[in-house]
Formats: sequence, C-alpha cells, structure tokens
Amino acid sequence: MHQRSCKINKSLKPVTQEDKSNDSQPIFQHTSTSTSTPKPIPGIKLPKSSTQWSEANAFFQLVFRSLDAISDIDSFANRFQEAIYSYFAANCGTLKMKSKPVEHINRDIRLLKTKLRNLKSLAQIDPRFNNEIRMLSKQIRAILKTNKILKNDNNNISSQLKKNFWKTCNNIFSNSTLQSPHLSIEAATNFFKNILNAGDRTAFRIPNWIDSLPAP
Repeated sequence: MHQRSCKINKSLKPVTQEDKSNDSQPIFQHTSTSTSTPKPIPGIKLPKSSTQWSEANAFFQLVFRSLDAISDIDSFANRFQEAIYSYFAANCGTLKMKSKPVEHINRDIRLLKTKLRNLKSLAQIDPRFNNEIRMLSKQIRAILKTNKILKNDNNNISSQLKKNFWKTCNNIFSNSTLQSPHLSIEAATNFFKNILNAGDRTAFRIPNWIDSLPAP
C-alpha cells in the first residue's frame, strides 16, 4: 500500500511543476519616454443613434488591430485615445469651450497677487523662489490681458447681439429718448391718402409736421 501511494505521489510531482511553469508570464515593465505635458482640448459630442454607435464600433475594431504591440504604455495610450477622439470629433463635432466668467478671473487674480507677495517675502530669504515669482508674474499678466479682452468684448454691441439678441435690443431701445410724433393720426391718414392719389407730375410739398433741414 505504501509503495503504491509513493508511485502515485512521484507521478503527480512533474505534472504540478509543469503547471506552475505554464502559469508564469513575462512581467511587463513601464518604460515611459513621454516628456510633453498634456493640454486641455475641446470636448466631443457622442453619437445619438444605435446605427452611429455600430459604425463607430466597426471603425474602432479595424483601427485597433493595426496598433503596434505595447512596448511603451504612454505612447500606446496616446494613439489609442487620439483614434477615439479624432473619430468622434470628425463625425459628431466638438463642444465650444466656455470662457471663464470675469468675476472668477478677478477672484483668481487677487489670490495670485497674494501668493506673489508671499513669494517675494520668501525670496528675500531664499533666492530659489525667484523662478517661481517670474512664472507667477507672467501668469498674472496673461490673465489681466484676457480680462481686458473680455471686457472690451462685452462692451461691443455686435458681440452683445450675438450672445443675447433680444436683451441687447431691449437695453438699447429702453435707454433711447422717447419721441412722440408731431402729427395726429387724422393728419397722417390724409397725408398718405393724398400721396397715393397724387398723379405722376404732382410736386411734392413738405408738410409742416416734418422738421425742415438746416441750410447747407
């Protein structure tokens, strides 16, 4: 009985070792070579029908087959995301990036100026803060320039009409001086009736309720 159990135990050991060797997989190491900093891009619109989603699914299956093996995870992720973004941006469109409200920009400037004053105080002790001061000063100048452009844009009537047509019209006309006509309804009715009934050779006479033009 003991010999039989030993034979079974010996016959099982190689199988167990073989299974362990099969389960071992090469370890993937992340070797990033990317040095660029990503920047925000406009959002994309997505398909609204099942047909459009089916077309997108078929497109991605063809594109992703041609991608190279993953040797650099950052490069692979960039190509993967770029393929998805480019497809939806070209076929569905992108979203307009909303400009930051002026009150938020002013609040940010106050915070940045406070930070700048603190950095200048620290730089008197440690000059290593000088680079950060230069970068922060450049950022504040850029925000102030953007704020000036937005302010000028808000004062532009054409820009206001594009943003909110009826509100702009109401603001313009409500501030206008109200002028009542210098003629009654009866006088206007008689005048235009006579104009319509006048002949081709009738000389036009300026009525008394039309202001005379100044002398040239």
